[in-house]
Amino acid sequence: MISKEEYLKNPCGTLSIPYYKSKVIKTPEHIKIFHEDDILNGVFADCIERKFLRLKHELRDILDVKLSDGYNLKIIDKLEYANLAELINLSYLHLGISVSEKDVSEWTESIVYRSDLWTGVYFEGKLIGAVISDFDSDIKEGIVEWVQILPDHRRRGLALCALCENLKMMQNSASFATVSCEIGNITNPERLYRKAGFHGNDIWHIVSENSYK
Repeated sequence: MISKEEYLKNPCGTLSIPYYKSKVIKTPEHIKIFHEDDILNGVFADCIERKFLRLKHELRDILDVKLSDGYNLKIIDKLEYANLAELINLSYLHLGISVSEKDVSEWTESIVYRSDLWTGVYFEGKLIGAVISDFDSDIKEGIVEWVQILPDHRRRGLALCALCENLKMMQNSASFATVSCEIGNITNPERLYRKAGFHGNDIWHIVSENSYK
């Protein structure tokens, strides 16, 4: 078990997930997770694996990004949970992700839930984008979990604007923020996160035991 002190020295290189998750989530026995630095060349040459990049933000010098005309940001309230679930599902069709209104509601019961870190992007009163983050008060870590903009509203800088505003909301309480993204995702989230000021190159490999050579 990684200690809090060890994690804080190198959050993204020590664990593949945020510290609080490591205390409550048990990795299935058939799944193995390796940091890029610990993998020998060729070990997984013939297997199907998933690779994730973990990045860190120091929460300093956050970009000021102007919101496109006709759009506005506000905190997502419980009346929008059904719309938020629909937004997530429509935004991640390419990944087969599906959540329900009940799922969204249950997220608010987590110990890391903080209402002001649910940033909604609205156009003509409709929720068309969101950045959802958590806050671990023990570690003082902000955790970006979801960033999505409906396809018809992309390439207007909305995700960057909402993400930067979300990070600003963390500044008075968090010491740093982290985010994970899958390498090879067709939407290329890494580009967005690096533009917002996240940094690092910690790659984690998730491999099924029965796929080893």
